[in-house]
Amino acid sequence: MVRVLVLYHALRLTTVLRKVSYLIFGVAKSICSLPLAFAALKNLVVSQKANVGSVTVFTRGNHHPHALNSTLAQAVHEQFVVALRLLGGKLGTDGWSAPVYPRFIRPKFIPASACGFDTESASKIGSMLEHVSPELVLNALRFLLEGYKVARDRFKDSKTPDRVEDIVTRAESSPGTDAKQIEQSIAQTLNPDDAAIVRSDLELLSLFVFPVPSLDAFDYWGKLTKLVASLRDYARRNRLFELRGEERSGLGQMLWLFKTSKSILPKEFARELGIPGNMQTVKSAECGALLQNADGEFPIKVIVAVHFNQYSSMGGEPGVRTVEARYGVVAGQQRHWLRFNREAFEYQLRENTEYRLDAEDLIEIVESLRDDIKQYAKEVQADERKIEPLFSAIETFAGKRING
Repeated sequence: MVRVLVLYHALRLTTVLRKVSYLIFGVAKSICSLPLAFAALKNLVVSQKANVGSVTVFTRGNHHPHALNSTLAQAVHEQFVVALRLLGGKLGTDGWSAPVYPRFIRPKFIPASACGFDTESASKIGSMLEHVSPELVLNALRFLLEGYKVARDRFKDSKTPDRVEDIVTRAESSPGTDAKQIEQSIAQTLNPDDAAIVRSDLELLSLFVFPVPSLDAFDYWGKLTKLVASLRDYARRNRLFELRGEERSGLGQMLWLFKTSKSILPKEFARELGIPGNMQTVKSAECGALLQNADGEFPIKVIVAVHFNQYSSMGGEPGVRTVEARYGVVAGQQRHWLRFNREAFEYQLRENTEYRLDAEDLIEIVESLRDDIKQYAKEVQADERKIEPLFSAIETFAGKRING
């Protein structure tokens, strides 16, 4: 009897140990499979990022491969199955089951905007297609239609290819139709998600016909130096340096450029020049641009003043410490960049900064330069007209005194 009891308990202990070993093995297998599973899921997301539309990332919800507006739906589905199996889950006809260890994989639907795509903005009118000829847009749609008819499951509405064909037919029968009108028809006729797919395909094809941009068109520095040299010569001829300028040590004659001060070096870049010391923070920054009466490629200097909040270990309201330095302006890393180099050492201001000019930035700087010089010229002319009668009266009075 004793032997039977010992044998019974031994069998029970063996069963328990076997279950524990399976449990440990299952957990170890799941943990060791995590890098592979995450790699498969990463490939899924990366491959899908090349497509506009809905994106399914399998982390929470139900698994719906057909929710992908992409021809890569099958590949994405296969990658999910691989990841799921690596984690011990199963895929059946009614859905999928997550692994028991660990419980962290659940399906989740994420819109396209979360992965860098904005379906709503993609359907808005006004894009690169406005600069493409309507003939090219129609030819591109005809080309795309062949693929759309074969892969109707790419769209939410299976009749989208037929509607695209109707849009092409109507546009071809109306000779005055332009590319923007075709794009409007796509946005108004199709489902918003399907319209975004068609529009994205058209924009992709239009990239191949865009002309290569000319670097000369972006030689902002070259145009800016010509303009500044011309304005300096104009100021010299019209005596603006003498009549409205001032002398500064190390600069000679100069004119303050008040509007240009606000545009040539944006405040956010001026703030970044400040280096806070112990118990300091950057409070604000100001820039002052000036035009030198001197020869040189770019006779504009920028005075940068950075204001620091100076805190005390005793508490209370912080004081303000101001540090300033003069910066020269040169071309940046490209001809459409501006670089500002510090001309004298100041330990609380960085040596240089640079930023890229957009077309709007250049236009603002040019208009500011023009307005600054024009304002000086108008002031001088107005003063001259105002003072002329007084000078005439003085000359007349002085002449009478002498003759009398």
